[in-house]
Amino acid sequence: MGHDDLGNICGLASFAYDSAGALELCTVKVNMFYDDMNCTRVTSTITHEIGYCIGVFKHTTDGGLIDENANGSREITSTVTVMLGLLYTIAPGTKSVTNCSPDVPAARIS
Repeated sequence: MGHDDLGNICGLASFAYDSAGALELCTVKVNMFYDDMNCTRVTSTITHEIGYCIGVFKHTTDGGLIDENANGSREITSTVTVMLGLLYTIAPGTKSVTNCSPDVPAARIS
C-alpha cells in the first residue's frame, strides 16, 4: 500500500495483468491528504479498494462498502457476497457468464 497525492479521490486500486490476461498484481494507494479530505474511515477505503483486487470491478448502489460513495459503511452487502460467490465458483479461463444477478440462483456459463 502506498501513499500518493491522488487528486480528489480517497483511494485507488491499480492492476497489472500477465500476458494471458490474468490479474497478476493489484496495488492499493491511499491519498496522502486523506485526513484533510472528506473521506471516512481509512480502513473502509482500503477494504473498498481491496474489493477491486479480489474481483469487484463495479460500484454497487445498495448502501454498502462497495458503493462509489460508501459514506463510511463497513457493510459487505448480500449483492457483493453473492457476486463473489459466483465469481469464485467459475473455472479460470471461462469466456463469458450471463445471468449473474444476485436474484439468479446459479450462473449460466456460455
